[in-house]
Amino acid sequence: MLLCGLAVSAALPLIGVAAPAQGTTRAPAGTAHVPVSAVQVQAGDVLEPAVTALGRRFAAKAGVSYSQRTRGALSLPAYRATEHGKHRLAPGPGIHASDTTTRFTWGDGDDGTQWYRVIIIGRDLYTQEAEGGKWAHSRETKGSGALWAQDLIDPLNPRFLRLISPDAEKTGTGTGDRYDGVRTTRYDGSVRVELLGVRGAGYYFGPGIEGSGGGRIDWKLWLGPDDLPRRFQAAITFDPPEHAVKPDVIRINVLYRDWGKPVRVQAPAARLVVESL
Repeated sequence: MLLCGLAVSAALPLIGVAAPAQGTTRAPAGTAHVPVSAVQVQAGDVLEPAVTALGRRFAAKAGVSYSQRTRGALSLPAYRATEHGKHRLAPGPGIHASDTTTRFTWGDGDDGTQWYRVIIIGRDLYTQEAEGGKWAHSRETKGSGALWAQDLIDPLNPRFLRLISPDAEKTGTGTGDRYDGVRTTRYDGSVRVELLGVRGAGYYFGPGIEGSGGGRIDWKLWLGPDDLPRRFQAAITFDPPEHAVKPDVIRINVLYRDWGKPVRVQAPAARLVVESL
């Protein structure tokens, strides 16, 4: 989800984050409201087998490929993005290396199109904004907004899975669907969070802070027989600012494949790299 975050966050410093209401926000019926600070393992959590399976993949430094479609109507013109890439996982958990390409379109296409390719190896980030062009290099610090972290709305994120697990329900609709060549089991749910935002690495959740707003994440997750994610859908609804006509909604659809296959990510040739200012 890196490139959508880069494009959106570059266009607007913080999107859809409204000032929080005073007191406790009441969640709609059927929606879990989970303080992020309270996210922890609960006995019998439905998605804990997925957390365990991912833990083994992180420890093994496994690879995974993905493709993603994102669309939304923000405090900017509507946008859509197609993205594909591959990750090499790392113990921690984390993502040691990734190679991701996205095409990002504002409005109906007349408002502009952006193309990005980003390679991340450790904390080294290389960005290419035109096919065949030069690569801009930067050395990211720990906690950089461009690096993967455990506050991202991402089914590869164990902390996110533990956030949504208490409300997860197995559903017959979609169960048995085949993705990545295997039959899957589908789980659905909805959770409110105190903070929603966007940065280079993607959309994130967190505890409430003054001057920011939260929202709701409605999600669907398809797990394979090995309990690893094969498909993920989410509708991320930001609490609207006062007097807003309607809330900002981001819709994400991700497919995962080739779990465990070797992933090799290489830095661009030195002659094509320029240092970012």
